[in-house]
Amino acid sequence: MKISVIFTGGTIASAEKNGVIAPTEQSGSFLLNSFSSYEENGVSFQPFYPYTVLSENLSAKHLNSLVGAVIERVNAGDDKIIICHGSDTLQYTAAAVSFALSGRNACVVFVCSDKPLQAPETNGFINFETAVEFLLQTDLKGVFAAYKNRGETPKILHGARLSSHLEGCDSLYDIFEKSHRRAPPFFHKDRFVLPSYERRLQQREHPMAYRSVPTRFWRIFLVGDP
Repeated sequence: MKISVIFTGGTIASAEKNGVIAPTEQSGSFLLNSFSSYEENGVSFQPFYPYTVLSENLSAKHLNSLVGAVIERVNAGDDKIIICHGSDTLQYTAAAVSFALSGRNACVVFVCSDKPLQAPETNGFINFETAVEFLLQTDLKGVFAAYKNRGETPKILHGARLSSHLEGCDSLYDIFEKSHRRAPPFFHKDRFVLPSYERRLQQREHPMAYRSVPTRFWRIFLVGDP
């Protein structure tokens, strides 16, 4: 399986030097080299660099460039795509890409990091791994984000339902979560939980029913509305 990885900058593609965090293309190579073991299982990563910028400096020009790059990959037949993005404006970019790709046959997962990859406490590696495993195990189409909040398990969130950050907080949550308390994840170590509209598409006859489907490592649970 080929997974296209689009690097746009942000902390996940940055390095710290003399107290300053700045994007570097070398960080992208460092990230992919850290997951070279997937190649033994037939997974290849193809990197793309449409631009490199910290997401707080994102402009309409950058956003249009990213949408164009993603559509170009989808038109070329790529249906598994990871976008490495900064966390500050990921919610807005993910929503825009969600609408731009509406109806297209692809699964896109946004990945970001709370700290540079060289930092021991970074969540960048586990966020990327969550995205890869999700792409390997699902045939869902749409735009998602893979993220591990502090003290929580990694999860997959819908790209068009991400809430803006609370002041001083780098966590990602679903907009339907009340008061930004811990959101019920679509994915964590023991299971995938699909968003309610996916559940309705696959389980129209029993909209509030519960069932599980085995996958390679985890189980998929189709649940009712939150």
